[in-house]
This record gives sequence, C-alpha cells and structure tokens, in this order.
Amino acid sequence: MKNPEWAKLYNQERAIQKILAGDYFGVFIDDTGSPGMANTPAKLHPNRKSWVAVVVPPTQVLEVTSAINGILQPLRGLGVKECHCVDIYSGKGPFRKELPSELRTVLLQFFADVLYLFDIAIYVQTFDPENYAKLFKWPRLPKIASCFDMHRHEDAALWFLLIRVRDHLLANRTSNGQRAMVFVDEGMKKAGTRIEVDVFDDVFLDGHLLFASSAAVPLLQLADYAAFCINRVQLIARKEKRSDFDIAFLEMMEPLAGQFRNCTLKVTWPNRDGPMVP
Repeated sequence: MKNPEWAKLYNQERAIQKILAGDYFGVFIDDTGSPGMANTPAKLHPNRKSWVAVVVPPTQVLEVTSAINGILQPLRGLGVKECHCVDIYSGKGPFRKELPSELRTVLLQFFADVLYLFDIAIYVQTFDPENYAKLFKWPRLPKIASCFDMHRHEDAALWFLLIRVRDHLLANRTSNGQRAMVFVDEGMKKAGTRIEVDVFDDVFLDGHLLFASSAAVPLLQLADYAAFCINRVQLIARKEKRSDFDIAFLEMMEPLAGQFRNCTLKVTWPNRDGPMVP
C-alpha cells in the first residue's frame, strides 16, 4: 500500500476545479439510516446502514453543479447554505415550519427532476448487523486501506458500494485511462481529508476517496437526496397512515425507480392507510 496512513489532507479548491473541468466522472456518496428512531417499522433494522452513490458523467458535472447552485442562490437569504433533505422534509432548521410545505415540495421535486432529466445512475448498498452476519463470516482480516474494518457492517456496506461503482465505471468509460473523482460526504472523516485505496486506482483518480462538505461540493447534495429517498420510501411504505406530504413524496419518486440501478423503489400508487409492503 502506497500510503499506509489514512486521513491525509488534500487541496479541496484544486479538487473542485479539477472535477468541474469535465475530464472525470463524478462519484458522490452519502449515507443514511434511522439510528435511534423510536418505533422503527417492522422488518427495518434500527441499526441498518445504507451508503448511496450517484455517478455523473464527465460531460454533465458542470451543468448539474450549475443547476444546484441556481436553486440555492435565492435561498441564501433564508440562511440556506446547503440542502439537507431530512430538514426540507421535516421543516426543520432553515426550512422551519413557517415555510409553506409547497416550497419544500418544490425543492424535493427539483432534485428528483435533476436525477431523472440527466439520467443519473444511483447505486445503493445496505447492511444491518444481523443480515451481514448471516451473509459473511470473515476470518480475522486486517483493515483494508487502514480504515475499512470488514467485521463492521457499516464499513462493509461502503466497500461493496465502491465495488458496484467500479463495475459501472468500467462498463461506461470511453477509454481505459478515464478515471472518476470520488467525493464522500463528511462524517466518516472530516472534510478536507482523503484516503487512498490503491486497489481502486484503475478507476478512481489516484485511488483516492475525498471527504468534503456538501456546502463546498454541491453535487454531494444530490447524493444526500438519493440517500434520503431510499430511507424515506422504506419508512413511508410501512406506515399505518400517510400524510398528504408523504403521498406527494411517493408520487414524485415513481419516475425515479429506473435511476436506482441495483434496487427497486417500492413506490406503487400509494393508499392513504395501511402498509404498502409487509
């Protein structure tokens, strides 16, 4: 391994300029789950972890970034620096309940439209402690890239997501030398740090995963939206009773089913009462 120490710093401004130049695929990753949620619906493990990636072709990175910046510009007067969909949906933080639900619906619809109109591929990997233990019984292994502990379902979910993304890039790149720049929303590590996973350097630029904030890298907000969607659809579909806002959200999700390349959103025409799935 070239750099056994992880969490090295990188130049965020230079990385952003490089991805916007349009020479690389953009891969943007965020996580989701419902830890600590009271009354988690049946068959949804409260400690499940999902990692979600959106893959943007080189020719679309600048255009999609401009679209997201365009929707953010009029919101800055409300103190909005970035769109976190859990806040939009719940009317919290800068999207407090004084804002009409119609405006929040418009924002959620905007991100759905971007994913659909640009035909952006979305990949998902979810594990919880129980299903991961049943699927894999690892021998004692060292950490991969000094940070992926394959005995932890959270780390393993991200690792297998990266493998799915790698397969997509190999199938869709135009030359063997084409690479992707991979940005991961801060949380696992601080914004401005990177790790090197050299087994992926045939598809990821220098084998790097770059950690950043979604305020600095707007396309991470698209990953936040995709991650929010997969989690929220699971929760709504198992509700005993759905609100008008829940139903509107499921309806805007229906056209996106094809964007999720390795899973299927359960967004059949929703009834108001009763679980949609077992």
